[in-house]
Amino acid sequence: MSRRELGYPENWKEIETWTATQFNFGPPITPEYVRSEKRFDKINFAKKQPPQFWSQFQKNDLPKKPNTRIRTHQLRKEIEGVQKKWTCHQQKDAATALKNLEEGAPACQKAKLKGATLRNAASAYQFGPEVMATLKKWLKEKYLAGPFLEPPIADFRANSIMAIEQHGKVRLILNMSYPKMDSFNDNVDKIQTARVSMSSPNSSASRW
Repeated sequence: MSRRELGYPENWKEIETWTATQFNFGPPITPEYVRSEKRFDKINFAKKQPPQFWSQFQKNDLPKKPNTRIRTHQLRKEIEGVQKKWTCHQQKDAATALKNLEEGAPACQKAKLKGATLRNAASAYQFGPEVMATLKKWLKEKYLAGPFLEPPIADFRANSIMAIEQHGKVRLILNMSYPKMDSFNDNVDKIQTARVSMSSPNSSASRW
């Protein structure tokens, strides 16, 4: 199968530029932006902050329905224009992807998880200023909902935040495997989820 049939550019160099770009959970945060938030430098984030601390952040309510930046109506037209050339499995995958974008993707949980506010990893406190500057920027850009002083809905679950330093930047990660045996990942029903195999772009290139 050719790159054109898979929807990739013919020029492999163009694809390499995609993989060379570091992926972050959310919009990128520059070190300059972190340094501009000097008020975070002397705060012990391992302690609970008072309500007035959170008043400096923009407040965003929970969305009423699933939303995405993808133009689903345009995607639907594109799918309808080419799906006759696809296999039944490709058509099913495309229909599932479109439904998930419009209605929200299923969590495939075996049982209903209880609400919880889980303690962040030690790395989140180690890089406290970077974490808080990142959250503040994401809230301002409406990438996140919150901050919430109390759970906004019943059985609300706040997962643990981890922070990893990569190439001079700090990347935020939600730990969906904590706590052990009672986490989101532990509760996933493997029967409901499709098996996915992955390979690197370079190994794929060797076959093309």
